[in-house]
Amino acid sequence: MYRGPKRANDRPMSRRLPPVDAWREPAKWLDLSTGLTKKEVRNRLPYPSDARGFAQPDIALAEFKSLLWDDYAPVIDQNDPELKTDNHHIYYPRATYRPQNNNDSLIPYFFREQSSNLIEIHRPTHNGLHDLFQYPSMPSQHHMAEELEENSSSRQTMLLAIYVARHTVEFQQLFTARRNDIALNPERIGNQEYDEVGEEFLRRKFDARHTHLKDLLGQLEEMPYFNLFFPDTSILHKRPAVVAAKLGEVVARRSVYYVDRSLPQAA
Repeated sequence: MYRGPKRANDRPMSRRLPPVDAWREPAKWLDLSTGLTKKEVRNRLPYPSDARGFAQPDIALAEFKSLLWDDYAPVIDQNDPELKTDNHHIYYPRATYRPQNNNDSLIPYFFREQSSNLIEIHRPTHNGLHDLFQYPSMPSQHHMAEELEENSSSRQTMLLAIYVARHTVEFQQLFTARRNDIALNPERIGNQEYDEVGEEFLRRKFDARHTHLKDLLGQLEEMPYFNLFFPDTSILHKRPAVVAAKLGEVVARRSVYYVDRSLPQAA
């Protein structure tokens, strides 16, 4: 529930969080028969944005969180449409971004739907953001096109990094497979004690791919908005198998925008 004079017996009034001043004048803001927000009453704040006009959902979520009771304990139930987690489009309403409302340009539509402009959050938080803030302003076509290009570049680099990481893992596995084969068939290396030629060949191949992988991950860390996908970039410095798995999760997910983990949302 939104902040007000705290009392021991105060609890959230409903699953749909009321607007910021509900505690001052509940009869004005709430339908007391249901505890739900009166949708016709709007006193919303401007949605935070940066110098280029891009919405800043991390700031919006922080502002929203500051209005909650400190002991607010969300209930998440994926079988309940009012308590489940779902996708929140950062940019809305949908009609504003349709091609027919933008001189048939597809840029606003693809910009709105790209994964970095979606957040998976708890439905009451989703409702609360819509109640608390005005519609985010649409950035310029130029800036939207720039971000689409940047995110496309990030995605392509991630796909290439996944391929290189998996190939690196394959060469790691070849070391073991080759050694086991030589142990069973020592005549392959003239019954010598050590497969010097084979080991050196595999080592060079492995080092080349591992170096390529590190270069790609370094590029990713420098790309705009990459922190949205990986707020903790230390994962990119782990074993190639882990890196491939984590990058694969990001590419496969629809909702990838980073949100404050202390907010009610999907795990």
